[in-house]
Amino acid sequence: MHKNSLHPMQERSLLHEKAELIGLKEKSANVTKGLDRLLLSKLLEGDNTEKNGNMKLYLAVATLMLVLIAHSEAVEEPTIEQHFANFHAKLQEFGSDLTEKTAKALKEFETSEFAAKTKNWFTEQFEKVRQKFDETFNKPE
Repeated sequence: MHKNSLHPMQERSLLHEKAELIGLKEKSANVTKGLDRLLLSKLLEGDNTEKNGNMKLYLAVATLMLVLIAHSEAVEEPTIEQHFANFHAKLQEFGSDLTEKTAKALKEFETSEFAAKTKNWFTEQFEKVRQKFDETFNKPE
């Protein structure tokens, strides 16, 4: 099965979620346009009284809050299906990275001075044991 293929029910669910998000974005855009028009008309028709100045401030704050709320609702969040679909790819990436790093570390170890000295020490110790063995069991009698 191709890694990006989804079960028809999953695909249908994703399409419904996308349609809902598009609808939210359109509603948010319409609300924002309407509030902008209302704010502009209120600002243009006002007089110089203190009450009108306070009203402009309240209206501006209310408009800003509504725009922020509409925008935050329209932000797309990944669904559980999308998380599971991405999990496989992330796991493969982790595995390949781990493999590459391990191979690199082993190659560096093989060519390191420590590995060479350790190999030489074991070779010397083996030769000493072999010589002792030969001396002990190959004595002419």
